[in-house]
Amino acid sequence: IAIAIGTVVDMGIVLCENILKHLDEAPPDEPRREVVYRACAEVGGAVFTAVMTTIISFLPVFTMEAAEGKLFKPLAYTKTFALAGSILVALTVIPPLAYGLLGRKRKKAGPRRPGFRWALLCLTGGLVVILLARDWAPLGPVFVIRNVLFVCLSIGTLLGVFLLFVHYYPRILSRVLGHKTLFLLGNSLVLLFGFSVWLGVPRLLGWLPDGIRQTSGFVRLAHAVPGLGKEFMPDLDEGAYLLMPTTMPHASIGEVMDVLRKQDMAIHAIPEVERAVGKLGRVDSPLDPAPISMIETLITYKSEFITDEAGHLRRFEYDESAGEFVRDERGELIEDPAGRPFRQWREEIRNPEDIWEEIVRAAAVPGTTSAPKLQPIAARIVMLQSGMRAPMGLKVYGPDLETIESVALEIEGWLKQ
Repeated sequence: IAIAIGTVVDMGIVLCENILKHLDEAPPDEPRREVVYRACAEVGGAVFTAVMTTIISFLPVFTMEAAEGKLFKPLAYTKTFALAGSILVALTVIPPLAYGLLGRKRKKAGPRRPGFRWALLCLTGGLVVILLARDWAPLGPVFVIRNVLFVCLSIGTLLGVFLLFVHYYPRILSRVLGHKTLFLLGNSLVLLFGFSVWLGVPRLLGWLPDGIRQTSGFVRLAHAVPGLGKEFMPDLDEGAYLLMPTTMPHASIGEVMDVLRKQDMAIHAIPEVERAVGKLGRVDSPLDPAPISMIETLITYKSEFITDEAGHLRRFEYDESAGEFVRDERGELIEDPAGRPFRQWREEIRNPEDIWEEIVRAAAVPGTTSAPKLQPIAARIVMLQSGMRAPMGLKVYGPDLETIESVALEIEGWLKQ
């Protein structure tokens, strides 16, 4: 869909570029209307075919059902109507506008000033680099100069590679055409590597003999490239965790409550945790059939930097000489648009995974199990869609209860290994 959105503007770009090319190459006495018409007719069919190919390629999206269909069908409809409207505008509106704006004969250009042009390019590029470094902040919001240098180096390297490729493209093309077999072999290896990353080595090369698949090299390769998962959507960064440990089944309500209090106090002591609310027990509903021995604690952690309600970074006054933030008489930070963001995490905490490890260590209580890393919304979606209350589960179907039980026990034994 993102590629299709880019196609919306590509059609206008192709038409305008072709019109400008024909106007530059046309004789001075040729009517401009015929030049514009010839330029549009030359690429109009190709542009229309490209758009129709994109529209047809997304028709399978309309057959999706359940959560996938509810999520992607509106996007597919929007994309289809946007592409249809863009091709209509490109073939009916751009040609007359181009004739009206570019149809007049251009006056002879005056002497060029390359110095002014280069100065304007450098000024524009520097402004773009500064704005991108301030918004992106790849090295953190604190390092302003380093961010500018990093962004400038990244953009310069990327553009330099492109310029070198354009400069040496004729030589590269001649070498490739002179060694077609070797070049196609390299492409085949890249394609094979892509399929290995997607499907995994065990699935892609499972047809090999057992003697090869049981070698140490093949086993290491299979573990290194297992393939991508089949999950519909990755977990979102919800800014919260759902801790679901379990105590002994025979534990009383008072004992489980004592464990819950200890865990809440220990989790609250973590500086990065903003709020921790635990619950035990159950209600008579299919949504929450957890026993008393299962504890559910909703943990909300602080953002890495202080932000406003819209998620934008808030900046505070910073004393460069003292190397610390300036506070008022009440000890509160003082907002300053030219200041620095305030980091709420400790130095050793680099990502949310580190916060989860701190939570697991703090919530360790004798007689209580640990818990897998869950997020509230993602966990509830899995429960509602699959009917299971765990991140991984197996559904066994069979002709009768005895067969299902025996097969389930056998699967359990295999999983324990």
